[in-house]
Amino acid sequence: MSGVIMTMGTVGDALKISATGFALVFLALVCLGVFITIVSKIVGAIEKNTPKGDAGPKQPAKPTAKPVVEDKVDTALLAAIIGAVSEETKLSVDKFTITSIEERKSDDALVAAIVGAVSAEADLSN
Repeated sequence: MSGVIMTMGTVGDALKISATGFALVFLALVCLGVFITIVSKIVGAIEKNTPKGDAGPKQPAKPTAKPVVEDKVDTALLAAIIGAVSEETKLSVDKFTITSIEERKSDDALVAAIVGAVSAEADLSN
């Protein structure tokens, strides 16, 4: 009957095995680093060659400056509009600027509802 006899290695053998393991791990990390660098350069070169019109978010069109026409200002209506914008955007009044307000005849009922709601809530009618 042949048996397997296990012998303990020396400290030198243990150090050699540990050093081999560390070397393999660091070699794998170096290979990953080189691979990531190469892929990054390839992707960067592809992004430079793509047409600018197809990629990326489009810039919003700048509003054209219209002459300011000041008629009779209805402060209650103005307060209602500012309050509605502030409530809808969840921003404080000092965080946004209203550059122009244009009246649309088809939305008179909506404006009246906003003014009524704000007037009832903040008592702006007095």
